[in-house]
Amino acid sequence: MAQPTSTLGNHRPPRAGARDPVRVIGATRQVLTEAEVQAMARANILNALRETRGKVAGAGGAANLLGIPATTLYSRIAKLAIREAEWTVPGG
Repeated sequence: MAQPTSTLGNHRPPRAGARDPVRVIGATRQVLTEAEVQAMARANILNALRETRGKVAGAGGAANLLGIPATTLYSRIAKLAIREAEWTVPGG
């Protein structure tokens, strides 16, 4: 049996017509595609970075908020190609 592979390093923007993962969770559907899971993970990291104003490591940092090591978060930010402009709060 083939082992599932991660697409974490192969992030692509959502395709046209893709479902919004947040709405899928509230629906009756209980299984998400890998792309939907990755989109939710990316959105969650962006939300944590916004809440911490970009602080990744240390007390009050996004890694602490997410409950993961800072090195893991740095790796995920790189793999998901998250840019500062995506999490920066306008006027903040």
